[in-house]
Amino acid sequence: MLTSPTTLQLDELLEYARHLAREQKRITFSRRILLKRQIKQDLRYLNAVYHDYLAQAEEEAILPLAAEWLLDNHYLLVEQYKYIRQNLSARHFRRLPVLTSGPMKGFHRIYAILYEVLKVTGGNSDPEVLVSFIWAYQQVQPLTIGELWAIPIMLRFVIFRQLHELFEVVRQQQVPPKQEQIWFEKVAPFLQEGTLQLNKAILRLEKHMDLSNPAVLLFLEKEFRRSADLKPLLYWLDARVKAENHVLSDLKEREHNSQAFHRTLAGNYFRGLQAANLTLWEEHFEELSLVEQILRQDPARIYPEMDYDSRDLVRREVEMFGREWRLPEEKIAEKVLALARAAAKQAAEDTVKTHVGYYLLDDGWK
Repeated sequence: MLTSPTTLQLDELLEYARHLAREQKRITFSRRILLKRQIKQDLRYLNAVYHDYLAQAEEEAILPLAAEWLLDNHYLLVEQYKYIRQNLSARHFRRLPVLTSGPMKGFHRIYAILYEVLKVTGGNSDPEVLVSFIWAYQQVQPLTIGELWAIPIMLRFVIFRQLHELFEVVRQQQVPPKQEQIWFEKVAPFLQEGTLQLNKAILRLEKHMDLSNPAVLLFLEKEFRRSADLKPLLYWLDARVKAENHVLSDLKEREHNSQAFHRTLAGNYFRGLQAANLTLWEEHFEELSLVEQILRQDPARIYPEMDYDSRDLVRREVEMFGREWRLPEEKIAEKVLALARAAAKQAAEDTVKTHVGYYLLDDGWK
Protein backbone atom coordinates (compact mmCIF):
# COMPACT_ATOMS: atom_id res chain seq x y z
CA MET A 1 0.00 0.00 0.00
CA LEU A 2 1.34 3.43 -0.97
CA THR A 3 1.40 6.26 1.52
CA SER A 4 2.21 9.92 1.15
CA PRO A 5 5.78 11.04 1.90
CA THR A 6 6.31 10.99 5.62
CA THR A 7 5.97 14.11 7.73
CA LEU A 8 7.32 12.26 10.76
CA GLN A 9 10.02 13.97 12.74
CA LEU A 10 13.06 11.86 13.61
CA ASP A 11 11.85 11.16 17.15
CA GLU A 12 8.46 10.06 15.77
CA LEU A 13 10.15 7.77 13.25
CA LEU A 14 12.23 6.17 15.99
CA GLU A 15 9.18 5.72 18.19
CA TYR A 16 7.48 4.00 15.28
CA ALA A 17 10.48 1.65 15.05
CA ARG A 18 10.09 0.74 18.73
CA HIS A 19 6.35 0.24 18.25
CA LEU A 20 7.04 -2.08 15.31
CA ALA A 21 9.49 -4.09 17.41
CA ARG A 22 6.83 -4.61 20.08
CA GLU A 23 4.44 -5.85 17.38
CA GLN A 24 6.90 -8.29 15.81
CA LYS A 25 8.06 -10.40 18.75
CA ARG A 26 6.59 -13.71 17.57
CA ILE A 27 9.05 -15.42 15.24
CA THR A 28 9.96 -18.86 13.94
CA PHE A 29 12.20 -20.39 11.28
CA SER A 30 11.07 -21.83 7.98
CA ARG A 31 12.52 -23.72 5.05
CA ARG A 32 10.19 -21.83 2.71
CA ILE A 33 11.61 -18.70 1.14
CA LEU A 34 8.63 -16.67 -0.05
CA LEU A 35 10.86 -13.95 -1.43
CA LYS A 36 12.29 -16.18 -4.18
CA ARG A 37 8.90 -16.47 -5.88
CA GLN A 38 7.95 -12.88 -5.09
CA ILE A 39 11.03 -11.34 -6.74
CA LYS A 40 10.30 -13.27 -9.94
CA GLN A 41 6.75 -11.94 -9.95
CA ASP A 42 7.99 -8.40 -9.31
CA LEU A 43 10.50 -8.47 -12.16
CA ARG A 44 8.00 -10.07 -14.56
CA TYR A 45 5.44 -7.36 -13.81
CA LEU A 46 7.92 -4.48 -14.05
CA ASN A 47 9.27 -5.86 -17.34
CA ALA A 48 5.74 -5.96 -18.76
CA VAL A 49 5.07 -2.37 -17.66
CA TYR A 50 8.41 -1.25 -19.11
CA HIS A 51 7.68 -2.76 -22.53
CA ASP A 52 4.17 -1.30 -22.46
CA TYR A 53 5.50 2.19 -21.75
CA LEU A 54 8.19 1.72 -24.41
CA ALA A 55 5.53 0.97 -27.01
CA GLN A 56 3.45 3.95 -25.88
CA ALA A 57 6.49 6.24 -26.05
CA GLU A 58 7.16 5.16 -29.63
CA GLU A 59 3.60 6.22 -30.47
CA GLU A 60 4.26 9.57 -28.72
CA ALA A 61 1.57 8.89 -26.15
CA ILE A 62 1.45 10.94 -22.95
CA LEU A 63 2.98 8.81 -20.19
CA PRO A 64 2.71 9.10 -16.40
CA LEU A 65 5.59 11.05 -14.87
CA ALA A 66 6.80 7.98 -12.96
CA ALA A 67 7.21 6.13 -16.27
CA GLU A 68 10.29 8.23 -17.06
CA TRP A 69 12.17 6.64 -14.17
CA LEU A 70 11.28 3.13 -15.30
CA LEU A 71 12.21 3.78 -18.93
CA ASP A 72 15.55 5.36 -18.01
CA ASN A 73 16.53 2.88 -15.29
CA HIS A 74 15.12 -0.47 -16.36
CA TYR A 75 18.70 -1.75 -16.72
CA LEU A 76 19.08 -1.39 -12.93
CA LEU A 77 16.32 -3.93 -12.39
CA VAL A 78 18.16 -6.43 -14.58
CA GLU A 79 21.48 -5.77 -12.82
CA GLN A 80 20.07 -5.99 -9.31
CA TYR A 81 18.06 -9.13 -10.09
CA LYS A 82 21.30 -10.80 -11.19
CA TYR A 83 22.94 -9.65 -7.94
CA ILE A 84 20.10 -11.16 -5.92
CA ARG A 85 20.29 -14.49 -7.73
CA GLN A 86 24.06 -14.66 -7.27
CA ASN A 87 23.98 -13.74 -3.58
CA LEU A 88 20.82 -15.47 -2.37
CA SER A 89 22.02 -18.29 -0.13
CA ALA A 90 19.12 -20.61 0.72
CA ARG A 91 21.04 -21.99 3.71
CA HIS A 92 21.61 -18.50 5.11
CA PHE A 93 18.01 -17.38 4.46
CA ARG A 94 16.60 -20.39 6.31
CA ARG A 95 18.50 -19.28 9.42
CA LEU A 96 16.77 -15.89 9.45
CA PRO A 97 13.77 -15.38 11.76
CA VAL A 98 10.35 -15.37 10.09
CA LEU A 99 7.26 -13.59 11.43
CA THR A 100 4.40 -15.82 12.59
CA SER A 101 1.63 -13.21 12.68
CA GLY A 102 0.53 -9.89 11.24
CA PRO A 103 0.35 -8.67 7.64
CA MET A 104 3.89 -9.90 6.96
CA LYS A 105 3.31 -13.40 8.33
CA GLY A 106 5.64 -15.89 6.65
CA PHE A 107 8.17 -13.25 5.59
CA HIS A 108 11.57 -12.69 7.16
CA ARG A 109 11.53 -10.21 10.02
CA ILE A 110 14.34 -8.08 8.58
CA TYR A 111 12.46 -7.84 5.27
CA ALA A 112 9.34 -6.67 7.11
CA ILE A 113 11.35 -4.04 8.99
CA LEU A 114 12.90 -2.61 5.83
CA TYR A 115 9.53 -2.68 4.08
CA GLU A 116 8.09 -0.48 6.84
CA VAL A 117 11.06 1.92 6.78
CA LEU A 118 10.65 2.60 3.08
CA LYS A 119 6.87 2.76 3.33
CA VAL A 120 6.81 5.48 5.99
CA THR A 121 9.72 7.50 4.55
CA GLY A 122 8.54 7.67 0.95
CA GLY A 123 11.11 5.17 -0.32
CA ASN A 124 14.08 6.71 1.49
CA SER A 125 16.80 4.03 1.78
CA ASP A 126 19.56 6.36 2.93
CA PRO A 127 21.92 4.38 5.23
CA GLU A 128 21.62 6.97 8.01
CA VAL A 129 17.83 6.58 8.04
CA LEU A 130 18.09 2.78 8.05
CA VAL A 131 20.70 2.73 10.81
CA SER A 132 18.68 5.09 13.03
CA PHE A 133 15.47 3.11 12.52
CA ILE A 134 17.07 -0.30 13.12
CA TRP A 135 18.98 0.90 16.18
CA ALA A 136 15.71 2.14 17.71
CA TYR A 137 14.04 -1.18 16.82
CA GLN A 138 16.80 -3.04 18.66
CA GLN A 139 16.16 -1.07 21.82
CA VAL A 140 13.09 -3.32 22.10
CA GLN A 141 13.95 -6.39 20.04
CA PRO A 142 17.58 -7.32 19.19
CA LEU A 143 18.31 -8.57 15.68
CA THR A 144 20.65 -11.43 14.87
CA ILE A 145 24.01 -11.13 13.17
CA GLY A 146 22.54 -12.89 10.15
CA GLU A 147 19.68 -10.40 9.91
CA LEU A 148 22.02 -7.43 9.97
CA TRP A 149 24.18 -9.01 7.28
CA ALA A 150 21.09 -9.64 5.15
CA ILE A 151 20.09 -5.96 5.04
CA PRO A 152 21.72 -5.15 1.64
CA ILE A 153 20.01 -8.00 -0.22
CA MET A 154 16.73 -7.60 1.68
CA LEU A 155 16.68 -3.91 0.76
CA ARG A 156 16.74 -4.90 -2.90
CA PHE A 157 13.82 -7.29 -2.35
CA VAL A 158 11.85 -4.48 -0.71
CA ILE A 159 12.55 -1.97 -3.48
CA PHE A 160 11.45 -4.45 -6.15
CA ARG A 161 8.22 -5.16 -4.27
CA GLN A 162 7.39 -1.50 -3.66
CA LEU A 163 8.18 -0.60 -7.28
CA HIS A 164 5.75 -3.33 -8.30
CA GLU A 165 3.10 -1.88 -5.97
CA LEU A 166 3.80 1.66 -7.17
CA PHE A 167 3.32 0.90 -10.86
CA GLU A 168 0.18 -1.10 -10.14
CA VAL A 169 -1.30 2.08 -8.67
CA VAL A 170 0.07 4.25 -11.49
CA ARG A 171 -1.52 2.00 -14.09
CA GLN A 172 -4.83 1.88 -12.22
CA GLN A 173 -4.96 5.66 -12.42
CA GLN A 174 -4.42 5.65 -16.18
CA VAL A 175 -7.20 5.35 -18.73
CA PRO A 176 -7.84 1.64 -19.35
CA PRO A 177 -6.61 0.66 -22.85
CA LYS A 178 -10.09 -0.62 -23.77
CA GLN A 179 -11.58 2.77 -22.96
CA GLU A 180 -9.05 4.51 -25.21
CA GLN A 181 -9.86 2.05 -27.97
CA ILE A 182 -13.59 2.74 -27.59
CA TRP A 183 -12.92 6.47 -27.78
CA PHE A 184 -10.93 6.28 -31.00
CA GLU A 185 -13.17 3.71 -32.70
CA LYS A 186 -16.68 4.61 -31.55
CA VAL A 187 -16.65 8.27 -30.49
CA ALA A 188 -13.85 10.20 -32.18
CA PRO A 189 -15.16 9.55 -35.74
CA PHE A 190 -18.22 11.69 -34.90
CA LEU A 191 -16.03 14.59 -33.77
CA GLN A 192 -13.80 15.06 -36.78
CA GLU A 193 -13.92 18.22 -38.88
CA GLY A 194 -16.64 17.93 -41.48
CA THR A 195 -18.43 15.11 -39.69
CA LEU A 196 -19.15 16.80 -36.38
CA GLN A 197 -22.16 15.14 -34.73
CA LEU A 198 -22.13 16.14 -31.05
CA ASN A 199 -25.40 14.47 -30.10
CA LYS A 200 -24.36 11.11 -31.51
CA ALA A 201 -20.97 11.47 -29.82
CA ILE A 202 -22.65 12.11 -26.46
CA LEU A 203 -24.92 9.10 -26.88
CA ARG A 204 -21.90 6.90 -27.52
CA LEU A 205 -20.01 8.43 -24.62
CA GLU A 206 -22.90 7.65 -22.30
CA LYS A 207 -23.25 4.12 -23.65
CA HIS A 208 -19.65 2.96 -24.00
CA MET A 209 -17.36 5.06 -21.78
CA ASP A 210 -16.88 4.41 -18.05
CA LEU A 211 -17.86 7.84 -16.79
CA SER A 212 -17.51 6.77 -13.16
CA ASN A 213 -13.73 6.48 -13.65
CA PRO A 214 -11.95 9.80 -12.84
CA ALA A 215 -9.11 8.88 -15.22
CA VAL A 216 -11.61 8.55 -18.09
CA LEU A 217 -13.20 11.91 -17.22
CA LEU A 218 -9.82 13.64 -17.27
CA PHE A 219 -8.93 11.92 -20.54
CA LEU A 220 -12.12 13.22 -22.14
CA GLU A 221 -11.46 16.72 -20.85
CA LYS A 222 -8.06 16.75 -22.57
CA GLU A 223 -9.55 15.43 -25.82
CA PHE A 224 -12.36 18.00 -25.81
CA ARG A 225 -9.87 20.85 -25.45
CA ARG A 226 -8.11 19.90 -28.69
CA SER A 227 -10.65 21.83 -30.78
CA ALA A 228 -12.82 24.90 -30.26
CA ASP A 229 -15.61 23.03 -32.04
CA LEU A 230 -15.79 20.63 -29.12
CA LYS A 231 -16.37 23.34 -26.51
CA PRO A 232 -20.05 22.33 -26.03
CA LEU A 233 -18.81 18.91 -24.92
CA LEU A 234 -16.89 20.57 -22.08
CA TYR A 235 -20.19 21.88 -20.70
CA TRP A 236 -21.68 18.41 -21.01
CA LEU A 237 -18.61 16.91 -19.31
CA ASP A 238 -18.75 19.41 -16.44
CA ALA A 239 -22.37 18.42 -15.76
CA ARG A 240 -21.49 14.73 -16.07
CA VAL A 241 -18.61 15.10 -13.61
CA LYS A 242 -20.92 16.76 -11.09
CA ALA A 243 -23.36 13.89 -11.54
CA GLU A 244 -20.57 11.60 -10.35
CA ASN A 245 -20.11 13.85 -7.26
CA HIS A 246 -16.80 15.21 -8.56
CA VAL A 247 -15.48 18.64 -9.45
CA LEU A 248 -13.28 18.73 -12.54
CA SER A 249 -10.76 21.14 -11.03
CA ASP A 250 -10.44 18.91 -7.96
CA LEU A 251 -9.85 15.85 -10.15
CA LYS A 252 -7.12 17.68 -12.06
CA GLU A 253 -5.45 18.82 -8.85
CA ARG A 254 -5.55 15.32 -7.39
CA GLU A 255 -4.09 13.89 -10.58
CA HIS A 256 -1.29 16.47 -10.54
CA ASN A 257 -0.45 15.75 -6.89
CA SER A 258 -0.65 12.01 -7.41
CA GLN A 259 1.64 12.10 -10.44
CA ALA A 260 4.17 14.26 -8.60
CA PHE A 261 4.14 11.90 -5.61
CA HIS A 262 4.55 8.81 -7.78
CA ARG A 263 7.44 10.40 -9.67
CA THR A 264 9.18 11.25 -6.40
CA LEU A 265 8.59 7.75 -5.08
CA ALA A 266 9.92 6.10 -8.26
CA GLY A 267 12.98 8.35 -8.11
CA ASN A 268 13.69 7.38 -4.51
CA TYR A 269 13.42 3.67 -5.30
CA PHE A 270 15.70 3.79 -8.32
CA ARG A 271 18.23 5.98 -6.51
CA GLY A 272 18.19 3.34 -3.78
CA LEU A 273 19.08 0.67 -6.33
CA GLN A 274 21.81 2.89 -7.78
CA ALA A 275 23.33 3.38 -4.33
CA ALA A 276 23.03 -0.28 -3.31
CA ASN A 277 26.34 -1.30 -4.87
CA LEU A 278 28.15 1.77 -3.55
CA THR A 279 27.32 1.42 0.15
CA LEU A 280 29.95 -0.31 2.30
CA TRP A 281 27.62 -2.12 4.65
CA GLU A 282 30.45 -3.56 6.77
CA GLU A 283 30.82 -0.25 8.61
CA HIS A 284 27.09 0.03 9.28
CA PHE A 285 26.93 -3.61 10.36
CA GLU A 286 29.42 -3.06 13.17
CA GLU A 287 27.61 0.11 14.17
CA LEU A 288 24.34 -1.82 14.54
CA SER A 289 25.53 -5.15 15.94
CA LEU A 290 24.77 -5.53 19.64
CA VAL A 291 27.21 -8.44 19.73
CA GLU A 292 29.90 -6.14 18.36
CA GLN A 293 29.24 -3.52 21.05
CA ILE A 294 29.59 -6.18 23.76
CA LEU A 295 32.78 -7.74 22.39
CA ARG A 296 34.42 -4.33 22.06
CA GLN A 297 34.44 -4.15 25.87
CA ASP A 298 37.14 -6.85 25.82
CA PRO A 299 39.17 -6.45 29.08
CA ALA A 300 42.35 -7.37 27.20
CA ARG A 301 41.61 -4.58 24.70
CA ILE A 302 42.62 -6.94 21.93
CA TYR A 303 39.31 -7.32 20.13
CA PRO A 304 38.90 -3.63 19.13
CA GLU A 305 42.42 -3.66 17.67
CA MET A 306 41.87 -6.77 15.54
CA ASP A 307 41.35 -6.33 11.80
CA TYR A 308 37.87 -6.62 10.36
CA ASP A 309 38.21 -10.21 9.16
CA SER A 310 39.46 -11.37 12.55
CA ARG A 311 36.60 -9.65 14.37
CA ASP A 312 34.21 -11.24 11.89
CA LEU A 313 35.65 -14.66 12.73
CA VAL A 314 34.92 -14.08 16.42
CA ARG A 315 31.38 -12.91 15.68
CA ARG A 316 30.71 -15.97 13.54
CA GLU A 317 31.58 -18.16 16.51
CA VAL A 318 29.05 -16.27 18.62
CA GLU A 319 26.50 -16.83 15.86
CA MET A 320 27.28 -20.56 15.74
CA PHE A 321 27.03 -21.03 19.52
CA GLY A 322 23.75 -19.10 19.50
CA ARG A 323 22.30 -21.53 16.96
CA GLU A 324 23.63 -24.64 18.68
CA TRP A 325 22.55 -23.64 22.19
CA ARG A 326 19.39 -21.83 21.03
CA LEU A 327 20.32 -18.74 22.97
CA PRO A 328 20.23 -15.09 21.91
CA GLU A 329 23.59 -14.10 20.43
CA GLU A 330 23.96 -11.13 22.74
CA LYS A 331 23.61 -13.51 25.73
CA ILE A 332 26.50 -15.59 24.38
CA ALA A 333 28.60 -12.44 23.96
CA GLU A 334 27.70 -11.22 27.47
CA LYS A 335 28.70 -14.59 28.98
CA VAL A 336 32.04 -14.52 27.14
CA LEU A 337 32.66 -10.96 28.34
CA ALA A 338 31.79 -11.96 31.92
CA LEU A 339 34.33 -14.81 31.81
CA ALA A 340 37.03 -12.52 30.45
CA ARG A 341 36.31 -9.91 33.13
CA ALA A 342 36.40 -12.57 35.86
CA ALA A 343 39.83 -13.67 34.61
CA ALA A 344 41.03 -10.07 34.60
CA LYS A 345 39.92 -9.58 38.23
CA GLN A 346 41.92 -12.62 39.29
CA ALA A 347 45.02 -10.89 37.94
CA ALA A 348 46.25 -14.22 36.64
CA GLU A 349 49.64 -14.43 35.01
CA ASP A 350 47.97 -15.99 31.97
CA THR A 351 46.44 -12.85 30.44
CA VAL A 352 45.22 -14.87 27.45
CA LYS A 353 42.07 -15.68 29.42
CA THR A 354 41.22 -12.00 29.71
CA HIS A 355 40.60 -11.84 25.95
CA VAL A 356 37.05 -12.57 24.76
CA GLY A 357 38.42 -14.46 21.79
CA TYR A 358 39.90 -17.11 24.10
CA TYR A 359 36.41 -18.35 24.96
CA LEU A 360 35.31 -18.55 21.34
CA LEU A 361 38.33 -19.50 19.26
CA ASP A 362 40.65 -21.16 21.81
CA ASP A 363 40.37 -23.67 24.65
CA GLY A 364 38.19 -21.40 26.74
CA TRP A 365 34.96 -22.60 25.14
CA LYS A 366 35.45 -26.03 26.71
